[in-house]
Amino acid sequence: MTTLDLPTGVQINAPILPGFETILTRPALELVAILHRDFDPRRQQLLALLVGHERVVRLRRPVDPGIPARHLHLSSDRLHGASIRSYRCGSS
Repeated sequence: MTTLDLPTGVQINAPILPGFETILTRPALELVAILHRDFDPRRQQLLALLVGHERVVRLRRPVDPGIPARHLHLSSDRLHGASIRSYRCGSS
């Protein structure tokens, strides 16, 4: 098992395979730590905006009402204005 010289606050949550130490050098990991500390607040802010935007897009998307097949025999004209108004008035 290969071990790495990690800077303070850096944690790697994956297996460290042989050869990784040639890429994940101390200076490289220090740079990643600096970038994370400097830019993570803005990254989190942008992610929150994206999630909010995706939610708005999802809410504006047309929804399939999922009408069960057993109700598809009903004609669409029976489900529109005239018959609904007549029904509300108490007549058919």
